[in-house]
Amino acid sequence: MQQVEKGNKAVSRKNSLLFRIVIILKISNFDIVINSWKKSKPYLPLDLDKTLIIREVYILYREITWLKTRNFKLESNKIYHQADDNKISEKELSIHNACLPPIHSVIMNCIGQSGLSALLEQNYSCNQQLHCFVPLGMVKPFLLRFDN
Repeated sequence: MQQVEKGNKAVSRKNSLLFRIVIILKISNFDIVINSWKKSKPYLPLDLDKTLIIREVYILYREITWLKTRNFKLESNKIYHQADDNKISEKELSIHNACLPPIHSVIMNCIGQSGLSALLEQNYSCNQQLHCFVPLGMVKPFLLRFDN
């Protein structure tokens, strides 16, 4: 994580971004934000508005993509990102004692359509529908990948 110098203290970019967003929320008129948001999403119940707006703000800090089967394509070892991919933070992972699949391992779908797999080239998170295969020793990751 990059550091930003502020006086004598080094502040992480993530913390400075959080600080800026909190300041903007404190300064701005929250009712105006909620009313404009209601117009864009009129189907939401009134009591959920504030919760969902706050959730959208917090989702900015989640940096690890939560993989689903829709991120995979048959006959490809790549992961395809979509604009509405869910994300999770390292703090949320530690709260639930979860761990990330190691980089250079193979993720494969085990429920539903077979043959969906990919090589991990960065940190991702996933649920029990996707299995992780970790190559040991000199085994190359692509040898663990299943092809139809």
